[in-house]
Amino acid sequence: MATKREKEIILTTQVRDEFNEADYSPVHFDQGAVMSLLQYTIACNRTSQQYVILEGLCNNSKLSNDDDKFELRAMDEFFDIEANIGEVKAIIGLQFNYENETVDEKDVEHEKFDDADKEEAKPVLDDEGNPVPPAEGSKPAFKPSDFEWTISNRQPKNLPQVFMGSKGKNYAVHEVKSAEQYSSSQYEAISKSLDEICSKIVNEPNPFYYQIIFTE
Repeated sequence: MATKREKEIILTTQVRDEFNEADYSPVHFDQGAVMSLLQYTIACNRTSQQYVILEGLCNNSKLSNDDDKFELRAMDEFFDIEANIGEVKAIIGLQFNYENETVDEKDVEHEKFDDADKEEAKPVLDDEGNPVPPAEGSKPAFKPSDFEWTISNRQPKNLPQVFMGSKGKNYAVHEVKSAEQYSSSQYEAISKSLDEICSKIVNEPNPFYYQIIFTE
């Protein structure tokens, strides 16, 4: 609780805050403390089962303040989970709005470098004016202009884009389903979709992402 810094979050009016998310969502707490708590809880309760289900993480889209969203990006949480808990095999998003799993190329901006940045470094000369060869095993100086850089400042990727980019778009599977395919009852649709994903995790060799879209 000493790490808690309350952030304003938007809870959908269609869902009751049964778990007091407004007060206890992980977004309010230090990320390191959250990961340590998860590691401790898993260690205390783990059985021979291969998979662990985590709920309530990567919900920065619920934050109402843009600065808070950029402070804790979906990418940061996702890679923290993979580094501290284990590989993410699948994600299920229970949501009211579809999130694009790819980045539209027309929206991608690339960093531009001026001619001074592209200039070759002047060789080091000895007393007689001859070039001094680089030391054995040394690497050439890093030049940002030798690479292509996207401008992503204040344009963080959403969770589907992070997941698909990390796992490989030609390997990972992405599906979008309507909650009504499972049930007209919101709670029953949640239960049935979770049952499906748990079964699929065991039998599906590829990592996958489900977006379950509920009608408002």
